[in-house]
Amino acid sequence: MSAVSRQTRELHEIFPPCDRASVPSDVEDECSRGEHIVWIGGPFRWGLFSATPFVLIPGGAFAYLAYLASASDSSPWQYLGMMVSTQTGTDALILPGLAAAYLVILGLALRDPRPRWTYIATDRRLMTFFKGRKLREADVSRLDRLEVVQGIDGKFRNIGDVVWARVGSSDSSSGRGPDQGRHGFRGMRDPLVWKQRLLEWGEAVRRHAARDAKAFEDRSRASAASTSPGDGMRLMNNRRYGISLTLPEHWVGRIGLQERAPFRIFGIEMPFRQTIQRSSEPLHKPPQSWNFITVAGRSGMKFNVNINQGPPVAAFETSRNKVGKSLIDADGDWRCGPLSGYRVDYIYLDRLHCRFGMLAGDGFHMLVNITLPPDQAGDLLPAVDAVFDSIRTDQG
Repeated sequence: MSAVSRQTRELHEIFPPCDRASVPSDVEDECSRGEHIVWIGGPFRWGLFSATPFVLIPGGAFAYLAYLASASDSSPWQYLGMMVSTQTGTDALILPGLAAAYLVILGLALRDPRPRWTYIATDRRLMTFFKGRKLREADVSRLDRLEVVQGIDGKFRNIGDVVWARVGSSDSSSGRGPDQGRHGFRGMRDPLVWKQRLLEWGEAVRRHAARDAKAFEDRSRASAASTSPGDGMRLMNNRRYGISLTLPEHWVGRIGLQERAPFRIFGIEMPFRQTIQRSSEPLHKPPQSWNFITVAGRSGMKFNVNINQGPPVAAFETSRNKVGKSLIDADGDWRCGPLSGYRVDYIYLDRLHCRFGMLAGDGFHMLVNITLPPDQAGDLLPAVDAVFDSIRTDQG
């Protein structure tokens, strides 16, 4: 059994059995080449919405009715019948209309969520799909915030949301969206068990990422003189700037074109600029023209590269001095194929190993921003170095 299949089997054993044979085409299109789906499922029946408000509404109405009936020596049901019988004309439709509206809202809230939601765990990330469209995704860096959210009725039924982020309605990214600001797997039976499963998944993915990073480093060294990528490697050509670089095939991210443009309000140009994204595609579907790559690494690493026209925008001494005592390492003569510049490695708030780099080419510069957990730096940085060592001119 190969190393890849052993890793995938280890992840399969974390999750309950599922039907991986019936993967929707939208999910297949989103997955990178070589990305394995280890679990696919959805919310438990009636799990997405809390029934508590719908129980309290008629309960409160009945309590108020009982209060009114106490003054007339009638039972609440007799008082309700008296109220209905005394109405005339169209007023007689008020109470039945309110009851019908309540039942409609209750039916919409409690409709079966399973046909609309799909949850995916792969050997690289977690994803939620809504009506066939990817709504959210998360890598293992989000799992330190994983929590279980249950209402009163959810605790009775042992159903809850296992979320990696909760966004309030006042937040800039807001609670808009069908997941109502709860990013994660919603409406899961045995939510505490699912939280533990996802934590175990994250630990396994971290271990696999370290092994894959070492394998990529070894392959890069072996194929340094080759113009074509080997197994487990993805060649990214940039015709516009005449360069190429090689990424690990197991990395998941986006690639596309973005530009800085004036920010306008009511047609008036403001003195600052905004970034406008013209295109954004999965790494396995690169557009013909691109100037940014952003990767969410399997072990919590963030890898971002932006290419802009013009000379470098920050000097080595300025960048090095800016990080102060958090400096780990710096290279003022960093050469990567046809590009040259510098890099500065530092620790941010004792939580992240960061790298800021600036590489210059013929009429353009490349900005490099990388963050990763310090305890993973020894495993992952060699693979990162191999990515930049792979930079070549477009001719080879």
